[in-house]
Amino acid sequence: MERVFSDAYCTIAASSAKSSIDGFLARRQKRNHMKLSSPGNPDLFVCYDIDDFHQDVELGPLSQRGWVLQERALSRRTIYYTTTQVYWECGVGVRCETLSRLRKRQVSLGDAQFPAFALEYFRDGRQVLVQDLFERYSGLAFTRPTDRDVALLGLQRRMANTFGTYAAYGMFEAFFARGLLWRRGGSEDQLMKPIKWPKGHHVPSWSWLSKLGPISFMELRFERIVWDSKEIINPLRKRRVSAPCQSEEEMVEPDEGLLRGRSSKLLLEEKDRKQLIFDVREDYGLDSLRCVVVGHDKNMDAQVEERNYYALVIRPRDDSDDIVYERVGVVTLRANQIGDKESLVNIR
Repeated sequence: MERVFSDAYCTIAASSAKSSIDGFLARRQKRNHMKLSSPGNPDLFVCYDIDDFHQDVELGPLSQRGWVLQERALSRRTIYYTTTQVYWECGVGVRCETLSRLRKRQVSLGDAQFPAFALEYFRDGRQVLVQDLFERYSGLAFTRPTDRDVALLGLQRRMANTFGTYAAYGMFEAFFARGLLWRRGGSEDQLMKPIKWPKGHHVPSWSWLSKLGPISFMELRFERIVWDSKEIINPLRKRRVSAPCQSEEEMVEPDEGLLRGRSSKLLLEEKDRKQLIFDVREDYGLDSLRCVVVGHDKNMDAQVEERNYYALVIRPRDDSDDIVYERVGVVTLRANQIGDKESLVNIR
């Protein structure tokens, strides 16, 4: 998909079509105007301003579909047909059929160089760009829910190549810990829905692509967070191991779906349950839950007891003969709510 849309000279988008049978050349409403004449001057026509790229394109029916986000981002230039007018988008901005030009925004998807402009940012700025895109993508619709992880692959590859890192399951090796701290989005009581994956196609529970529904990332000021890299083993990072009968170490591909983390018991009572932000259900017994700390506040002036600790909430999987855990949510804790560290556990 990346090659198809990246190599296309121009993409045509039927932005107002509600389905593939609607077509894109709709009959337009007559546009009211007023003619002003004055002696010795050309006639002047005045009409209502109809330039609204955000409403016509970004909020149009086509842009609500999951596949479309990466198709727009990967395209060099796009012509959008809407019910009001035609828009043209490329790296220098948006042109309207009314002959006006819309100012280019700082983050423009319709840019042949996307996301190269993010190289001007520090790593935190790049992560904010990634989070914004993924939050938008997570709220889009799919005819087949199992396309959720596939319809992002081209965009994910483009960003990984640009940022010089590795990516899988909507996560980037360079800022993996930050990517883990996602939570369900939408309304406060809106839970996500599990996806029934076909045989041979699985997405790990710690990835937001494993479930349906909007997400948001925990609001953290990254420069004030210490990432507990010793508590989790990044599954996207190639590791060096000593090969038998060889004097030199060799690179091995890790198991991308297996996250290993050091678990701790949650020292929470029922009255503290509201701290837990679950993904798909909320009726877990607290005794069955464990946490894996991903990061904590950097504020050295504060007492240890007053720091916030940001963690995954995990529980043993019911469908596994071995002791394998799955992610069920995230939580913000204080030090006295975290039990002693236990062994490294496997999180699928």
